[in-house]
Amino acid sequence: MYGIKQVHRMYVWLATGPGGLKPIWILAPEKVAFVEKESLASDDDIIGDPGLRKPIDSYPFEIRDSLRRRYLAKGPCQPVGHEFPFTFIREKNRRFQVAWFKDYEWLEYSVSKDKVYCLYCYLFANNNRSGGNVFTEIGFNNWKDGRRAFVNHEGSPGSSHSGCR
Repeated sequence: MYGIKQVHRMYVWLATGPGGLKPIWILAPEKVAFVEKESLASDDDIIGDPGLRKPIDSYPFEIRDSLRRRYLAKGPCQPVGHEFPFTFIREKNRRFQVAWFKDYEWLEYSVSKDKVYCLYCYLFANNNRSGGNVFTEIGFNNWKDGRRAFVNHEGSPGSSHSGCR
C-alpha cells in the first residue's frame, strides 16, 4: 500500500489520484506499511539536459510530484562554463548569452539542442495550457529576440508561466 499521507487515530489518508485524498479506516495504524513516493522515481528519471527530457505528464501519476520536487531541488540546467555555439540569424552570428541566466532564473539551456526551456512550465504546466509549448517541448533559440521572448513568456501576473511559478 502506498500513498498514505498521515495517520490520525484509527484512519489514514490515501491518495486517490487527481481527485485528492479519502479517509480509509484501519485497525492497527502502527502496522501499516508506508512506502514513500520518493522511492518510486529513480535517478534515471532525472534528466539534466532539458532538450532530452520526456514530458512530465508522460510519467506515471504516482511519481510526478516526486519528480517535480527533485527537479526543483536540483534547479534549472544552466551550464555557465559552456562555450555556446554561434547561429547565423538575420545576417549576423548570434548565440545564447550567459547573463540571461541571472535575469531569468527559470531559464534552462540544452547543450544537445542549443535551445532554452522554462523549468517551471516544464514541471507544472498542464496539457490544457495556453501559451504553447515552445519553452516546454520545442525549445527556443532565436537569440536575436531572446530578451523580448523571455519577457513575453513571463507575461503578466495571470499568465500561464506565472501560474506555474
